[in-house]
Amino acid sequence: MNLFDLKNNPNFLQCWRERNRPATVGSAVTLLIIIEAMIFTNAYFDDRLGLKSAQDVTPWFVDSISALAILQGIVLLFFGSVSAYRLSSRERTNRTIDFHRSSPTPRTHQILGLVLGSTSLEWWISLLILTVQLILALLNNLPVIAILQFYIQLALCAALYHALFALMGISRDPLKNKAGALILFVGIYFLAHILVANKLSFVYQCTWLPAYEQLDSVLKPENAGRGWPHYGQNNQAELNYTLFGAVLPALPFQMLVQIPFMALFLAGIGRRFTNVEQPVLSKSQLLTSAFYTFTLFTGSYVSLHFFSDDKHFRPEGYIVSLLILMMFFAIIGALLATPSHIGYQRGLRRARKLGLGHLNWAHNSSSNAVWGGLFCLLCATVLAIYFHLFSTSPGNAVLASLILLGHIVFFVSFVEYFNLSAMHSKKPILFTVIVILWFLIPLFGTIISAGAGKMPTALVALFAPSPIFGVIETFLYLMEQKSREKFQNQHVAVSITLIIIWSMAVSAVLLATYERRRLKSLG
Repeated sequence: MNLFDLKNNPNFLQCWRERNRPATVGSAVTLLIIIEAMIFTNAYFDDRLGLKSAQDVTPWFVDSISALAILQGIVLLFFGSVSAYRLSSRERTNRTIDFHRSSPTPRTHQILGLVLGSTSLEWWISLLILTVQLILALLNNLPVIAILQFYIQLALCAALYHALFALMGISRDPLKNKAGALILFVGIYFLAHILVANKLSFVYQCTWLPAYEQLDSVLKPENAGRGWPHYGQNNQAELNYTLFGAVLPALPFQMLVQIPFMALFLAGIGRRFTNVEQPVLSKSQLLTSAFYTFTLFTGSYVSLHFFSDDKHFRPEGYIVSLLILMMFFAIIGALLATPSHIGYQRGLRRARKLGLGHLNWAHNSSSNAVWGGLFCLLCATVLAIYFHLFSTSPGNAVLASLILLGHIVFFVSFVEYFNLSAMHSKKPILFTVIVILWFLIPLFGTIISAGAGKMPTALVALFAPSPIFGVIETFLYLMEQKSREKFQNQHVAVSITLIIIWSMAVSAVLLATYERRRLKSLG
């Protein structure tokens, strides 16, 4: 069976029939015609009646193509992503995923059928819009190749988002909404800081902005090289396409960033089809994705560090983003890499049956200890690059690394202890403990010290458990990127923070080790 033989793909046909019912198609086409008519009418009369500003000399057909490009983005990126999530989540709700698991249809065909079939209506609507754009371009001697390149870039970005939302939908378990809410909360909290804080080229290439920027620079030559608002200051427009100091073409750079992540999301969907109980990503996939993301982050930052013309460039913002990114991967990785109580016991039985002392570290039912150690090693290696860039003293570099790694060790070990202990069925307890340690206790310290200027050193114990002060504030101080001291005696504050963090980490490691040995002794 050919991968693209969609007429014999049951997943695709099921989604296609639902998305392309006559009433739905008729409504979509009618609405599309009305919107396009409004776009043409508005652009034409703005041009003919002189309603545009004196500086805007763009012909009406160019404005129409640009407006249609925005419409394509809304259809593919927004409505397509919503459709991918809705139909893939239905696989879990209706339990049809169990049927597909026993189906002889290859996994790759099932994945393609689900992702492409659930968004089929949006894809062919976008192709209709593309046809109109090409007709306008041919009639007015505009470069057709620019419009085609725009569509390829937009389609690549849409495929990435569709794969992500399909993975989110098929991973949604109606019976475990609380656990899903925890992961969603953590993800939104950390990613919000990374996406809005900085101007990293790899983040820019994860969005749809490069496609529109390239199209705009061709249709409106006066805008070439300006970049988009917030990204076009100084030489930022060029740095958006720079990695490790090398300027890359728009489409290849976008493919370099987006295709590996798309493959990761599709692999996660495949794992859900294979076994709905296993994590969406394996331990090795988690490490690989973290390594690739840190590489892109470092390549983007190195370009800014050495080549930015921005006189107000502040490297501490990027250090904060890197630390948050590492904590994000540690949290999500620990939640996915840690076996459940039942899963770990199954792993023990399987190891005994095979005559092994323990399963391979990458097995779904094995402990997360080796994964946590490898992830800490990866983080330490990445941090060493930044210590070199900032000429951080070896002593401060070791202390800063220990503070971050202590938080990671604590969370990874605490999650395993919780999953293997008698509390494994009470997920809200885990969430409550983390909220108290990371948010409520530091908030209490902030309230006590409000208006006190430099805080008393005694309050360090309240801030140390938090990744915000316990990692970020102390880390910036040790890297000499903090212009003011937060506590009266910062050296003592660092020592107290280090002691508290590693006391928590060692306690969590001992508890997790005890639970592993207890379960092994039960036979």
